Amino acid sequence: SEYPWENDFVQPDVRIESKNARLFIEVKVVAPIKLEQVLKYLALHALMDTEAGEKRPYLLFLTTKQFNKCWTPAREARTADNVQDFLKQKTTDGTAPDFVKKKTIARYEAVKKEVIYGVATWSAVGKCLKQISSQWHNEDSHEIESRILDDFLHDLGARGLWA
Repeated sequence: SEYPWENDFVQPDVRIESKNARLFIEVKVVAPIKLEQVLKYLALHALMDTEAGEKRPYLLFLTTKQFNKCWTPAREARTADNVQDFLKQKTTDGTAPDFVKKKTIARYEAVKKEVIYGVATWSAVGKCLKQISSQWHNEDSHEIESRILDDFLHDLGARGLWA
């Protein structure tokens, strides 16, 4: 395809890039997080690095519950308190899956070592955005941005993702 992020194995919910970094955000509401999905994001980082230039890889999961309650199989999740260490350990072993393009295997192996993982709950994000919105209201500034945040928070509340 014309763009490396248009592929047949994974589509990030959110992709944010700067000159030096690339962040994929996987939004989870009901579906569990599985190792195969993590590996697909690493493969996409490798593909984009190969076709568009290397960037620092990040992968963030935005979830309704704590990460260890979203991981499947659930019996593995008991050791998922530190997301970075847990996912590094899970992705270290094994040969590259079939969806990893041959031309990107070396970069895929490097991405597995370089990637920074993160997780946030909708509740934590909502709380942070509410603090920002409240500060802007108190300062009587950022009127447009405040309205956007308030509308977003209202929508999250209506969906039961933030109270």
